[in-house]
Amino acid sequence: MAEEPKTYNENNAARKLGNSNNFGTTKYYFRYFKSITEFQELAEEAIKEIKENNPKISQMASKAWRTTYINPDRPSMNFEGSTSKELLDKGPYFEKYIDEKALNGAIDAFDETLSEIDMGGAFKKSKLVTTEKSTGIFDFGLASPGLYPLQEFFSAKLKKDHPFEFPTELPGIVPPLYVDQNQMDQFWYVSKSNEKYQMTKQQKGTEGLEIKIPGAYLEFATSVKKVYVTFKREGGKANFVDLYVPVGGLRNIKSSGMLARALPVMMAARYFEQMGIRTRINATRAYTFGANKMVCFAWTIKDYGSDLDFKRIAIDTADTRFFRWNLWNWTSAILAKEFKVSQLGAYATVYDGATLRALKGRWRNWYFEEMAKNNVPQVNIKPELMLFGGLDNPPNTYVYSGPKDYVYKRIVKEFFKILDTVDFGFNKPSTAVQRIYDRIVMKEKESSSEFLRYVSLVLSEAFSYPIEGQYATPKDLQLELRDRFIEKSNEFSKYISQLDL
Repeated sequence: MAEEPKTYNENNAARKLGNSNNFGTTKYYFRYFKSITEFQELAEEAIKEIKENNPKISQMASKAWRTTYINPDRPSMNFEGSTSKELLDKGPYFEKYIDEKALNGAIDAFDETLSEIDMGGAFKKSKLVTTEKSTGIFDFGLASPGLYPLQEFFSAKLKKDHPFEFPTELPGIVPPLYVDQNQMDQFWYVSKSNEKYQMTKQQKGTEGLEIKIPGAYLEFATSVKKVYVTFKREGGKANFVDLYVPVGGLRNIKSSGMLARALPVMMAARYFEQMGIRTRINATRAYTFGANKMVCFAWTIKDYGSDLDFKRIAIDTADTRFFRWNLWNWTSAILAKEFKVSQLGAYATVYDGATLRALKGRWRNWYFEEMAKNNVPQVNIKPELMLFGGLDNPPNTYVYSGPKDYVYKRIVKEFFKILDTVDFGFNKPSTAVQRIYDRIVMKEKESSSEFLRYVSLVLSEAFSYPIEGQYATPKDLQLELRDRFIEKSNEFSKYISQLDL
């Protein structure tokens, strides 16, 4: 018996938009920071008050909080390469992402994928220009004529005697500024304790490779100044998209696994910027605790008008050192200071599923309320274009392995989900649906049922809203979202009625 064709009913779908009968009794703790610096400053202020035993705060700061952070090398914490509290405290300003190999492999994969995307003129493409700014995209072809190896100076004896002589360097490494050369071309360093050490000159990165630091590599510099490319900012009316990346995961997940979760958003941001869509990227520390409590602290990593810095995004969203030291520490301190809640900065991370869907609608509403009070930056954007994205259920570790890479295929699917949501937001629904059909059914050879399911999912998630509880959607906004949903759904219905499904 032939399968009965599936249809799409926009009215039934509209009735299901109100999505928060669940989580309606949950208490939410929301906070936004314009930058990682603002986040850190408030956190350190809170930590100082706790340490000074301010009565109003110390009562709320649990014994668990105060004992968790005095021992950074606890095995369960898994900092992947650092047991130095001094180094961990510098987390927001690490010079390198902990797994450069995973990051560079992903960026190379982006280039391959983005070069093959044909959106049929959905978005206007911006012009590429060269720049000296490291926040642009590094171009090896531009840099290669002037490449030369960087140097570092190493002493095994210094490593043994004073392993933390320079907290920001590996044990035994001395920055070139502090090394002297004699007439016999020997290199020497006089330590802080006035001891003299002969140094070995070697290419920068040699010691990291020797002791097998994750992501270590030999480093080069170039005499060519303009080795980065970025997208020229065009005049005229700009479109805006606001992207949120959930940070964190279970203790088994490594930095590269967290990176896999963030990659769809990073890829989408790169594509949107290329197409002249101004993009803001925010990291979120979101988790549940207790029976009905949920935290979401967000901070902007890339603001509208600024260039993409993949290293910065990777550190903020996918570096276990930063996540399991700074974020746990900061979040718990601010919860105690501002909300009078005694709670660790960890527990069940929210990064996918029904919990995230419940969270994002309330975050949107809270943010718009705060905009009306001038407490957060003004954003000229529709609620459905404030997007929480990322790879559901990422692997514990991940490095791109080529075109047949199963995880990367999942990353690309999530990237397209973000892209399609924005396509519906800025363009005619009929043309957006046509592009999705061509990709899913004609190119990827998926079934028509999968096509219907996917478009329904994109539309319902974009326009869904919480109807009860804290930060529920106001009635007038509910009607606006429902009307826009029905408008786009009607176009979808007209299109599929012409297809032989």
